Amino acid sequence: MSINDPQWPAPTNNGAPVGSVPQPITHATSSFAMPNAFRAAEPGTIPAPSPAPRGKKKRWWLIALIAVVTVAAMVAGVVYVVTKAPTAAPSPRGQGYTGSGTLTGTLTSSWANGVDVAWTLDEFSAYVDDYDAPSLLVEGTTLYVAARSDSEGHAVAAAYDISGAKPEKLWLKESSDATVTKRSDTQAIASAGDSLAYNDVVIDKKTGAIAQAPWPGDVPMATADDILVTCSGMETCAGWKQESGSWKQQWKSITSRQGRNLTPEAPNKTRMMGSGENASFLLSTEDGFAPQIINLHTGTVTTLGGDAPAKKFESRGFLIASDGYINVSDYDKADVYDMTGKLVETIDYERTWAVPTSDGPAPSLDQLRSYLKDSKAPWATGTIEMTGSKCTTATLILSSDALPRSAYGVKDVSISDSEPCLFSPLDVRASADGSALFINEANSPSDQHVYFANTNTKEAHTSKDLNGAHSLTWAFDDLVIGVTKHGVVAFTPASA
Repeated sequence: MSINDPQWPAPTNNGAPVGSVPQPITHATSSFAMPNAFRAAEPGTIPAPSPAPRGKKKRWWLIALIAVVTVAAMVAGVVYVVTKAPTAAPSPRGQGYTGSGTLTGTLTSSWANGVDVAWTLDEFSAYVDDYDAPSLLVEGTTLYVAARSDSEGHAVAAAYDISGAKPEKLWLKESSDATVTKRSDTQAIASAGDSLAYNDVVIDKKTGAIAQAPWPGDVPMATADDILVTCSGMETCAGWKQESGSWKQQWKSITSRQGRNLTPEAPNKTRMMGSGENASFLLSTEDGFAPQIINLHTGTVTTLGGDAPAKKFESRGFLIASDGYINVSDYDKADVYDMTGKLVETIDYERTWAVPTSDGPAPSLDQLRSYLKDSKAPWATGTIEMTGSKCTTATLILSSDALPRSAYGVKDVSISDSEPCLFSPLDVRASADGSALFINEANSPSDQHVYFANTNTKEAHTSKDLNGAHSLTWAFDDLVIGVTKHGVVAFTPASA
């Protein structure tokens, strides 16, 4: 084990909190007709003029009053049931999932016809919380779900085979011995060999056995070549590897004060780069400090900017290439770094809000330089931007076709209401033929807007269930899984 000190003193803990790394009430209308206590005479007849006896007349009024009160009570009961009863879980369609079961990262064109619920797992509905929802991970055709089961943080996890029409449970385990340390946002889950790392517990993929991890309080940040990197959220990270059935620490490094201020943008919002001995990931640091590059095999920490990083690091957007990094440091300036974190040059650019789709290989620095100048992303299916007088038109420009394709009614995904439309979504995707679009914009887990759109009919599709789902995870090109208040829900194209 080695300690790798950066070339500048790590800041001390100044008392700042520890950060983690990486609808309306409706009123029912009554279907009951109000009874008429005085039935009209049949047409063509003349009622007899003789008056009813005095006592009988009183009984008719009494009957009418009782009828009115009874119906009013029934109406009130209907209104109460409709407005107070819990909402039902979304109904999965009868045939479940019938798609191809493949994942390429490119949207299937069948999403153009809308979205449907393929199936629902309600086993985790009791653990759903906007900021502490179950974590999802898909490997091949296996879905793993992990959560904190109670106020004490005991771990519960499950595995499902999702290759068929309906998910098949492989195992469901809960442990009263292993405790998951709660973080301030969504809990982290990562795959590491034969195990899952869920914050500071480990879960056996085959059996579901849950045990406490030897990194108390840390969260998983990256994995490569059987090396798992965990970070404390403070000033340390460590590398771990399974040896002879137990986890062994390979290295421990001192970092800058860790933070979440840096949000990677294009191309795929990943923090990983390189492979083999050069496999590394980008660590976000406290506001004002330059991010750091950590080698997964050695734990070597390199500060972006090298020996002389900027005294105060400013970032308006961060892009990771296959051979380096670009930081948008100002409205019209961007700094280019090579793989070692050395500053290569500063370039001029004019910001546009065309976002590359989340598919294709990682671009090179040269491709990113071009993207910042002409908004084209040849490594991806295309780019999507918001346009129109109200910023509610989603416009796609395919890399293979300069002819724009659009869909209307994509509301609340731009923070502007007139052009230029400021647009910084979590995820955008497009089908290869450009007929289907996917846009996910979220200010917070409880304020999310998700759309599928058809550029042939110009329509946008969404649903309350889809907008209410967070931790969206792509299992296949035609199946996306999220967590809602009803549990774990899988969405598929309406036409599939």
